[in-house]
Amino acid sequence: MSELPCWRPRNVLARMARARARTPTNYPAARHAAMIAEALMTGRRDALDDDPIHCGVSIGVTVELLWKGLAENARLRAQLAAVRS
Repeated sequence: MSELPCWRPRNVLARMARARARTPTNYPAARHAAMIAEALMTGRRDALDDDPIHCGVSIGVTVELLWKGLAENARLRAQLAAVRS
């Protein structure tokens, strides 16, 4: 299976690092989800061995925040488009 460059772990890790530097987060779940992702992409399983339920909760909360942020972004874009027209 050919892998797109944007899906290569080193590229994902670099994008995560850039995003983290630009947007520091106050959400512990997001930081924990990033640690889990980094561990898995670098071949370490230690992040999941600690407490799989805690890992799942951190990922779930982070996805919830992402989806809420995307919905808010769409709402604001629609509001801005309505103001401009």
